[in-house]
Amino acid sequence: MRVYLSSTLNDLGPEREAVRRSLAGDYIVVESYDADERSVRESCLDDVAGCDLYIGIIGRRYGFIPPGESFSITELEYQQARKHKLPTFIFIKDDDVILNRFHDAGTQENPPERIESFRQRVMQNARSAIFQAPGDLQVHILKTLSHHYSQRQDKLPPKRIEGRPYPGLRAFLTLESDRFFGRDAEIEALAERLVARSERFLAVIGPSGSGKSSLVYAGLIPALTESSIAGGVRWISVSFSPRELGDDPFQPLAAALSKSFPD
Repeated sequence: MRVYLSSTLNDLGPEREAVRRSLAGDYIVVESYDADERSVRESCLDDVAGCDLYIGIIGRRYGFIPPGESFSITELEYQQARKHKLPTFIFIKDDDVILNRFHDAGTQENPPERIESFRQRVMQNARSAIFQAPGDLQVHILKTLSHHYSQRQDKLPPKRIEGRPYPGLRAFLTLESDRFFGRDAEIEALAERLVARSERFLAVIGPSGSGKSSLVYAGLIPALTESSIAGGVRWISVSFSPRELGDDPFQPLAAALSKSFPD
C-alpha cells in the first residue's frame, strides 16, 4: 500500500515524522523531495498518481508556487489526488499552536488569503480532522485508517463461517475472531491507547461474564496482529493465569514468555 504524504516542509517536519512512524512497516510512504531529472511539479504529480491513498497535513503556510503556476505544490498534489480519485484524508493544524514564523500572515511569504481559501476548500471536499501536536496527529491517522479499512471490509461479501457460530459459555478464541461482532468501538479504543498513545499497561476490568476475555482474545489481539492499525509494530500475544504455578504471578509470566522467546 503506497501512501502519498503531502504538506509544506519547514513548518511541519515533526508532523511528517509522526506520520512516517505511524505507517512504518505496513505502508510505503511516498514523499517527492528527492532530486531527480524531473521538475518538482512533475515528480510530485507523478508520485501522487502512483499511490493508493493521500494524506495531507495543512498548517498556515501555502508553500512554494512553481514558476508559471497559479497553485502551490501542496495544492497541486491535493488536486492530483482528487483527479485520480484516491482516498483523501486531510489533517489541519490548530491555529492556536501555529507559531508566527510559520504563518503566512506573519511572514508574508504568500498572501494569507491563499492558505485560508485552500483550507476551506479541502475541509469542504475531503474528510478532515483538527490536531494540535504530532502525538495527537498519530492518533487521528491510525483511527482514520482503521475506520477506512473497516468500511472497505464491510463492503466485501460475508465469509461463510464453518462450525458453530457461538462458542457457548466459554470466551471466544483468537481463531474465532471471524464470528466475533458488536465490540468495534471498544476494540478501536483499546488499540488506540496501545498503538497511538503508546501506553505500556492496559487493564480490561469488568464483571464476570461481561465479555472481557472475548474482547481481548477475539477482538484486540487480531486487530493488533492482523490489521493495518498496528503502526508497523509486530505484536506477540502471551497468555497465562497468575496462579497456575503457585502464588507468585511472575513465575507463570516468565514461563509463558519463555515459550514465545526461547532464547
